[in-house]
Formats: sequence, C-alpha cells, structure tokens
Amino acid sequence: MDTGSSLTNLDKFVSGRYAAEAHGSKLTHWLMKPATAETLSLLKKLTTGSNESLISFVEDGLRIAGVPVITSTHVDANTFASPTTGSGFVRSPGCRGVTRIPLA
Repeated sequence: MDTGSSLTNLDKFVSGRYAAEAHGSKLTHWLMKPATAETLSLLKKLTTGSNESLISFVEDGLRIAGVPVITSTHVDANTFASPTTGSGFVRSPGCRGVTRIPLA
C-alpha cells in the first residue's frame, strides 16, 4: 500500500485492511520504516488546535486500524502489509494497480 507523499490521516490504512479482506487475506502487521511510524504517531485528531494524538501506543506496541505495526530500516518509505492467509499483495511506488501473489 502506497501511503503517498503526505500522511494526514489513517484512511489509506483502513482502506488497505478492507481491500485485503475483500481478497481473502487477513493482515498480520503493517511493516514500515521507523520514520513513517513516528510520522503516524505524531498525527493529531484535529488539524488545528489539538494536541491529542490520532493513534496511541498499546501494551504490545503501536496498532493502526487494529493491525500491529512492525518497524524496520530494511524497507523503503512506502508502507506494506503482510497477510497470514490467502494471497500477498504488493504495490510499488507510482503503481496504480496491486499485484496479487498466491501464498504457498
């Protein structure tokens, strides 16, 4: 899932989760660079006049749309999700489509 150049809300994560489920997959985690996770953690509920975070840390880390976040310096700046069952989905930067990869 390509989040685009500007992260101002979590809409693409919600849409990504439901898109995976519509294709028979269940997401196990979001995989992203630490800087991307930090940017998301700093989002506020209101665009002006609010200091309340849009998402919060839970006991076992950060979750977005109910899916755990794993950070790695070995991924690019785009966000990807990994399914547990069904098919894998890959979206490259600048791509308008999604490639479905059956999991063995």
